[in-house]
Amino acid sequence: MALVGALRGSTSIAARLPLLSRHCVCLYHNKIPQAKPARESAFGHGNNTGGRFPSGPGTLDGAGGGSQPNTPSKAKLTEEINAYVHHHRQSSSFFQHKYEAVMALEEVAQRFRPQYSAFITGSSMNGVGTNSSDTDITLLNRKDRTPLSRPEAINFLEQLQQVYEESGGYTDIKLVAAKVPLLTITDEKRDVPFDISLDGTSAVRNTYMLQLYSACDYRIVPLIMVVKDWAKKQGIKSAHEGLLSSYGISLMVLNFLQVQQPWVAPVLHHTMKEELYLDVLEMQNKREHDLPATPTSSNTASLGELLCGFFHYYAAFQFDSYIIQVSEGRTVHGQDSINPSFSAGSLNKAYVKIEEPFSKNNVSHAILKRSQFMRLRTEFVVADDALFYDSNPSLATIGLELPKPA
Repeated sequence: MALVGALRGSTSIAARLPLLSRHCVCLYHNKIPQAKPARESAFGHGNNTGGRFPSGPGTLDGAGGGSQPNTPSKAKLTEEINAYVHHHRQSSSFFQHKYEAVMALEEVAQRFRPQYSAFITGSSMNGVGTNSSDTDITLLNRKDRTPLSRPEAINFLEQLQQVYEESGGYTDIKLVAAKVPLLTITDEKRDVPFDISLDGTSAVRNTYMLQLYSACDYRIVPLIMVVKDWAKKQGIKSAHEGLLSSYGISLMVLNFLQVQQPWVAPVLHHTMKEELYLDVLEMQNKREHDLPATPTSSNTASLGELLCGFFHYYAAFQFDSYIIQVSEGRTVHGQDSINPSFSAGSLNKAYVKIEEPFSKNNVSHAILKRSQFMRLRTEFVVADDALFYDSNPSLATIGLELPKPA
């Protein structure tokens, strides 16, 4: 029962599209290894398991739970995850629509500021996009990366807004003069909505990091996609409502995969640190051509085993005490953190602490209400229980539906 530079180079758009599509659409490969037989223990057990599961050498000194027992087999769940992702992942044709629309937007932006170029950021570019993913764009000064002042940024976006309103072909045009000004529009011809921001160097860097992680192991993309859709279905993926952000969920999945024994996701800040701190234009060049080789895992746990382990781990996670650190591949007790962002001010009041790997700020700083925290914590516990008590768990167990046969 279901309880629960830019995108530009010396070559033409047509020449670059196959290269971009290969990295943005096909990071989750067509040829998925067959599900491994269920094993007695795929994960290290944590100490905070509520007495239901055997305790043992926890990977994080009791920060979270271990796995659920891996009997019965999670083969059905693994098969359904593969099918779900195959159906929902961003298609190369849809990415092409996005890319062409971005180039049209960039041409308009360069009428006012020729040194600015468009970068696609977020899910559409980092390997975990779906055909329903938002399309985030940042316009970046490719000359010296000097950001505009807030008044200059709003003026620039107002100029773009006026052109888009007068030119036709664009709908739902709205300027959001928030702390980070944003212009939202929809390319009517290609049916592609956009959120346009300015000087988002950090967004480009974060996107590249997630793109590298997506290329490390075939299981990373499916797990992030499924957990994001589950969170959205349960109503806890909404940063502006004081809940989890898409980026925060990705970091939670990565950190869980990092602490497995052996690891599923590496710690790229250790193994590829220089790559992560390249200039953003150099990152863009690599995104368009060939990503560098990434570390590979020897962990053989199936997708089904890992998904069950993820929910059990965070159902028992001590959010009030531990900080999730993808940059170090661990969690750290709040009292041991050397980051002042987590020891003073409003960030310390957040119920969930997920460290941003570059800025070291709290990605989940908006989770300030206990009622919101309990809401998301409850969903993790419910999903964990549902998977544990289902003798043959499937995606329906956590409220996700497989596409109906055509």
